[in-house]
Amino acid sequence: MSCFHFKKICFLLGVLVLISNISLTSAIANVNKKNALVIGNSRYKVGPLSNPTNDAHDMGRLLKDLGFNVLLLIDGNKRQMEEAIRQFGRTLIDNRAVGLFYYAGHAMEIDNENYLLPVDIVAHSISDVKYGSINANRVLGEMDDAGNEINIVLLDSCRDNPFIRKFRSSRKGLAEMDAPPGTFIGFATSPGKIALDGNGRNGIFTHYLMKQLDTPGLLIDQVMNRTRRAVIQDTKGQQVPWQQSSLSTDFKFIDSEQKKQQDVDHNAIPVATKINQDVVSKKRSGNRDEALSGGSQKIPIIAILDFDVFSNCYEKLGRQTAELMTDAIVNAGLFDVVERDKLKAILNEQKLGVSGFIDIESAIALGEMLPAQYILVGKIISAGVSEKTFTGYGIETTKTTAFIKISASVIDTRTGKIAFSGIESASSSSQSTPYLKGEAPSLVGIAERASNKLVSRMITSRKFSPTE
Repeated sequence: MSCFHFKKICFLLGVLVLISNISLTSAIANVNKKNALVIGNSRYKVGPLSNPTNDAHDMGRLLKDLGFNVLLLIDGNKRQMEEAIRQFGRTLIDNRAVGLFYYAGHAMEIDNENYLLPVDIVAHSISDVKYGSINANRVLGEMDDAGNEINIVLLDSCRDNPFIRKFRSSRKGLAEMDAPPGTFIGFATSPGKIALDGNGRNGIFTHYLMKQLDTPGLLIDQVMNRTRRAVIQDTKGQQVPWQQSSLSTDFKFIDSEQKKQQDVDHNAIPVATKINQDVVSKKRSGNRDEALSGGSQKIPIIAILDFDVFSNCYEKLGRQTAELMTDAIVNAGLFDVVERDKLKAILNEQKLGVSGFIDIESAIALGEMLPAQYILVGKIISAGVSEKTFTGYGIETTKTTAFIKISASVIDTRTGKIAFSGIESASSSSQSTPYLKGEAPSLVGIAERASNKLVSRMITSRKFSPTE
């Protein structure tokens, strides 16, 4: 082989590797684009239900925690449901990857097609149902048009409804559906059967489904299998969840190592790591250096004050932000954190206040009393929620944006020097129309994002090494 041909082959191989890397990167990036439409209908004029609105609210929150961009519609009439599905379709086209549709409420099967019933339906005939409700295939059509890699449809909608007894040509439950390529359809029960509404907050199917969706590392088939077993056991075999799938790609709602972006239950998870009694006793003996080293304890101790605020109406947010910083630092595993109740008691006793940028001298004194090697003080520089209204596709849309900007400084109580200082911001937006309400962005949620970014910078800063 000539040198020229060898170089040509090497060049072509290089191009192929580059293309494959680009394709792989693109595929990985697209998996992160996850969009969901969640609808829950309870307040029917005929045959109201107790659970679907709860199901939709809870499912919407869970999917958002799992990284989905969620459109939520509660008690939708036909017009609102049609607009929600159209908007969902436009979103899928703009952000192709994973599309999920969840529906809880009444539904009927007519001529082997499934119809989702809006809350304003009044049906005296089969034709009233057909033309007054939403054909479930409409959702599949929107997903198919978008060319998604993965489509997921979850229907907790086979509840016994008051119209069935009127129409001889209809039957209980739902019919099987033709799933387009790359589609997974989960039914609350098997074809032609009725799902139970449940006596608790959620329908039986949704209750067990949410438990499995939040379990790391499960493929979607495993999620459905576990849900099915739990429902069968709970209902003593009366209800058997069903599924149809044309997926050719593995899909997990949450990886085993993925960190869930959920609000922390501060009552269940300790806010701070307690200082052991051995350390406290050594502090009382007057040997501060030995107390700070904690004997065999090598992890340094940090105290986190409530964040100062630019306005008194944000005092609660200042406390919450300090707790979020505490959680992030504890999770990083590089510090022990002074228990907040202990910190507050000493601050009140010394009349130092519980928040704000205390002076260096007070920080050093506080470090001796606790004891703690570092004091973290912070401030919410700005925060708020704004709204902007615009018109698109002839529909008035309101965009709601929550924003926050925070700063934090870490004082070394042994030297009186600033070991770290940084500023971070975060924002989140949602859109609502007269027919579809988006879930309002949370100031606490974006404060958590800003806090995590600050802690990440803090522990990797060359100017600040907590293990020294």
